[in-house]
Amino acid sequence: MPDAWHNLGFMQERRFTDVPHALHGASNENASRRQLLFLHGVSRDWRTFHTLYPALDGEFHISALDFRGHGVSARTPGKYLVADYVGDALACLEALDSRETIVYGHSLGAMTAFAVAARAADRVAAVVLEDPPFSTMGTNLPNTPLGAYFRGMKETVASSRDAGELYKTFGALVVGGRPLREQRDEASLRYAAEGFARLDAAVFEPLVEGRWLEGYDLTGLLRQARCPVLLFQADPQSGGMLGDDEAGLLADSLPACRLVRVEGSPHLIHWTQPQRILDELSSFTG
Repeated sequence: MPDAWHNLGFMQERRFTDVPHALHGASNENASRRQLLFLHGVSRDWRTFHTLYPALDGEFHISALDFRGHGVSARTPGKYLVADYVGDALACLEALDSRETIVYGHSLGAMTAFAVAARAADRVAAVVLEDPPFSTMGTNLPNTPLGAYFRGMKETVASSRDAGELYKTFGALVVGGRPLREQRDEASLRYAAEGFARLDAAVFEPLVEGRWLEGYDLTGLLRQARCPVLLFQADPQSGGMLGDDEAGLLADSLPACRLVRVEGSPHLIHWTQPQRILDELSSFTG
């Protein structure tokens, strides 16, 4: 994948809020009243959606948040549960001062977006959930290959703050019996390394300890959410993290949920099939 995230001149980095801690990210210059807020996955930052921003720049006022411990946002050791990130997204939404926001989240960001839709229904017009992991990232995570992967990521991030060194270390990390340099292209590895250089290694602690979902009540959120939902499910056989049971639960429980299964796509659908995302998003938002 080309280094497209280096060519986002229309997205300007900014600070969203200082209370209770500094939250940074980026926004475009579009004055449209149609607000689109992007929330990234764990270990990434606002730049991860670089495949989508150019096509949306002319239609939406785009804002994209760096969660706590990620990018340029404040470090908050000991406070990296999903429920803590929900607080960040709510604070960002308040700072945007819009009543017509569509919230788009990937992975951690999707779980956060869903909670925001339930807790701030007066501010959220719709949500787009890209492969939310839910129970895949629950208490059993430490005993799975994914848990081993996150332990390796934690050690990698703690080892250096130099992107070049992190690129080498991350590429050598063995997952599924093969080093990651044999499983990912160079651009993907370099993006990860750049993100790691701006990441607090403590972000991974509740993940590797199986505590990440403490205080996150999916059942309760399902009872509260009422806005339209566009739900993308990556292919579980290709690395997708949203299981069929939970995808079906959301589709059946929510009053206005459109489930889109993307066959053959891994977890990062917006990297592997951005046009599919854009087409579905265009249809969904009208």
